[in-house]
Amino acid sequence: MQRRRVAYLPIGQIGVGETEGAVLDPGDRVGRRLTPREREVLEHAALGLSNRQIGEAMQIAEQTVKNHLGNAMRKLSLHDRTHAVVIAIGEGLIGMPVRGGRASLPTKLRGTVD
Repeated sequence: MQRRRVAYLPIGQIGVGETEGAVLDPGDRVGRRLTPREREVLEHAALGLSNRQIGEAMQIAEQTVKNHLGNAMRKLSLHDRTHAVVIAIGEGLIGMPVRGGRASLPTKLRGTVD
């Protein structure tokens, strides 16, 4: 299996009118990006939260969580959430969660996990 090389543009170099805070997809498909919301859902998934728990933390429906995860996995050409989280961390799309730490927790969960 051949590995593909990935290059990211700094946010400031994304074209005028592009989605603010979007991260370029590591694939070759132009215009495919992970939205900030998709990254936030992946951050919660990295903590081992269920779709229901992610929905509660983000104050969105469980189906919306599934939609965001599905969109992120499609954009990353992956088929399961664990692989999506591992790739997102490895590519720097989301931070590495720290068990018991607060520094990398999503904002809505800070102070709620010991």
